[in-house]
Amino acid sequence: MLEEELLKIVNSLPKFKNLYDIIRVVDSVRKVSLATLHNENFDLKEEMCYVFCKQPKPCTRCIAIKAYTQNDSLFEIVNWKGKLYLVIASPFKEVNSDTIIVEIIKDITQKGYILNEGSNTSPTIKAYLDEISTQVIVDELTGLYNRRYIAKMLFSDITRSIMFGYPICIIMTDIDGFKEINNTYGHLIGDKVLKDFASILKGSVRKGSDWVARYSEDESLIVANNTNEEGGYKLAEKLDN
Repeated sequence: MLEEELLKIVNSLPKFKNLYDIIRVVDSVRKVSLATLHNENFDLKEEMCYVFCKQPKPCTRCIAIKAYTQNDSLFEIVNWKGKLYLVIASPFKEVNSDTIIVEIIKDITQKGYILNEGSNTSPTIKAYLDEISTQVIVDELTGLYNRRYIAKMLFSDITRSIMFGYPICIIMTDIDGFKEINNTYGHLIGDKVLKDFASILKGSVRKGSDWVARYSEDESLIVANNTNEEGGYKLAEKLDN
């Protein structure tokens, strides 16, 4: 009986293949996926719903539970393993008289766009979100990371260094006489000095492992992962020259 009702649900959904990649029928109360439709293959297999996302436990912000408690269709964009998915979760009341949730999932990584009225450009949602993320953690003037990035990454890098037993080098640096430069030549020249200094710093560290952030007006923080004391001294001398 349950199988017939689940098939009825799936068969009642739109047959336009391009509207979805995956359809799931979820019992949000028990946190169980009852059935999955993927590539026209209907799999009537009961498993914990978070197994689908290869998670060890239920999601803390499960859209299926929200759709169930609010008794309404909800939408969200999920960033999972570098791809963006549009997820629509909608209540359905025909399985054993209980409310279950139908999830319609679509990969929109390269197919979702932000449309701005009056603009000729339509960036993908992924490009738009990447740009916003960059603006949040990058200093506008110098292009270095900002204090928000320091607060996020420094503790993580130190923790990994302790856990895995590799050295980490942290260097604070500033520009001698920067206040006098501003007072004598003006802020435009001061900004040019900051940009040039930032370019030197970024060019002196290893891409992919080290990073540089602007700490204050003319102070910068350099984090060199997997770098011992000797390597830190060499990097500092390189910058001093």
